[in-house]
Amino acid sequence: MADRFRSWPHGGFKSRGGEHVRGRLALLAGGGLLLSLLLVLALGPWPRDTVLEVRDQSSRLLYAHRVTVGDEVVYSYLHSVERSIVVEVFQVAPTGLRLVMTSFGSAGAGLPACHQDLVTRDGRFVIEGLDSLLPELPLLGSEATRSLLQVGDDSYPLRGRITIAVRKYPVWAAGWRRATAAGP
Repeated sequence: MADRFRSWPHGGFKSRGGEHVRGRLALLAGGGLLLSLLLVLALGPWPRDTVLEVRDQSSRLLYAHRVTVGDEVVYSYLHSVERSIVVEVFQVAPTGLRLVMTSFGSAGAGLPACHQDLVTRDGRFVIEGLDSLLPELPLLGSEATRSLLQVGDDSYPLRGRITIAVRKYPVWAAGWRRATAAGP
C-alpha cells in the first residue's frame, strides 16, 4: 500500500520528509483563520446602523434613512374612493415596522367604521393602540394618491410598487449611505 502513495504525481504524503503535508496544513490553517476573521468582521457583535429602506420591485434602493427603535414613521395617502387623507403611524421595531395608529377624514369603503378604539378627534376618525408588526410593508404609491413617507423632518414621495423595510447594517458598511447620496 505504501508503494501506491509514492507513485502519486506530487510525491504523495511522504515527500521531502513530511514537509509537503505540513506546508499544506499550514496553508489550510492560515486560510481558515483568514475566513474566520472576515466572518467576525462582517457578522460580529459590532454596533449596527438601523436603516429604514424603500426599494423598488427590482430591489433597487430608492431611499434610506437612519432610524432607531421607537422612532415614528408616518405613511399618508389620499384614499382613492373616499378622497380623504389617510395617515398611518408606525414605530420602528427591531424586526420591522409596528402599526400603532391610523387616522382618516371619512368613513366608508375600505376604511374601518366599527373598531373598539375608534374615536373622533379634530374632525377625523382615529384608532390608537394598534399593535401590528410588519416585517415589510409592500405598497403601490402614486402621484394621484399623494403617497408620502415621513421620517422625522424628512419626507419622501412614494411612486410605483415599493417595499418599505427596516434593516441593520454594520456601522462600517456605509454602502446604504452612498446609495442615497444621489437621491431618488
